[in-house]
Amino acid sequence: MTVQDARTSQCPWCAHVLDDPVRGFPCGCGNCLNVWDIPSDEPWEPQRVSAAPDLQHISRSDPRAAAVFKGVYSCIRSVSVIPEIPQRAIGLLHDPLVDIGEIADLIREDAVLTLGTLRLANSVAYGARQTTQDLKLACTRLGVKGIAKLMWTALNASLYRKGLAPFRTQLVRLWKHSAAVAECAELLVEAANVPEDHLVYVGALLHDVGKVVLLQAVCNLPVRAVSAFARSPRDTENLLRTYHAPLGLHAVQYMKAPPEVRTITLYHHSVEMVTDPRVAQFTRLVACANALAGEAGYDAYATEGRSAADTSERTCLLNLGLKENTLQEIKEAIPERVEGILSTFAVE
Repeated sequence: MTVQDARTSQCPWCAHVLDDPVRGFPCGCGNCLNVWDIPSDEPWEPQRVSAAPDLQHISRSDPRAAAVFKGVYSCIRSVSVIPEIPQRAIGLLHDPLVDIGEIADLIREDAVLTLGTLRLANSVAYGARQTTQDLKLACTRLGVKGIAKLMWTALNASLYRKGLAPFRTQLVRLWKHSAAVAECAELLVEAANVPEDHLVYVGALLHDVGKVVLLQAVCNLPVRAVSAFARSPRDTENLLRTYHAPLGLHAVQYMKAPPEVRTITLYHHSVEMVTDPRVAQFTRLVACANALAGEAGYDAYATEGRSAADTSERTCLLNLGLKENTLQEIKEAIPERVEGILSTFAVE
């Protein structure tokens, strides 16, 4: 992917230099929070994303939302501080000359990652006929794809270990939901035989990171305002539903996640807005996994009632072309897979 030149890398609204604009993908302005699509062909001028709410307009008309948005970028920097070992491991995985022993030696420095690697390698999912406690052998069994999945899961789990005492229940629920969506996405990818499935898995893990950012921003408000949100779960959930996608884009952009993950994060409730067929397929799969995870009992919200976006996700799911019994088998497989992740990467 080619980064834009200096002339076209400025935010059209505030003239702030955009961070890492990539042709063909959305980009958020770290100054005014507006979200722009960076065209893949001429003209290069960034275009406003019509599917995203105008955060600047809302900030002027809704003082309560404006108070949350005011400190949101410091929250993005806070929640996006990722653990060193998984970060280094992902970097190594991109090196075609890396030796599997180097990766094993790095993972060995982290007890949780070591446990997770051995547990995953010895699982039925990897056809383990004999258990092993040899970390290098476990890494060989998993392969680059399996190790990458584990590292991204470790990174995602770290986002949910923040304090946020008033909203701890919501945060744990969101962690379980993101793990379930990722596992659903992986099973859907296998059933639909989709290439580059690691992008779908990462996108599924991070699709709701904007909700973590918003909860952190709420917790940074004055005590009275925090208490008001804590006493009204429905108000909190409405805030998360409305603004999590554009703020999630800012977070994954700051984390230097693959650009496809930006699109997945921003558009997983509005797949029809994605014009690139390849990335639209990834986004559609995450939207479908989102719906399926909810049906499997891992919804993101505690209050009843599914939104119009949730209903459209179910329609997406039916349009995948998979048989209903295949979808049922995936739902039945989710609890065991999710509980394996939750037992390895505890956040409570």
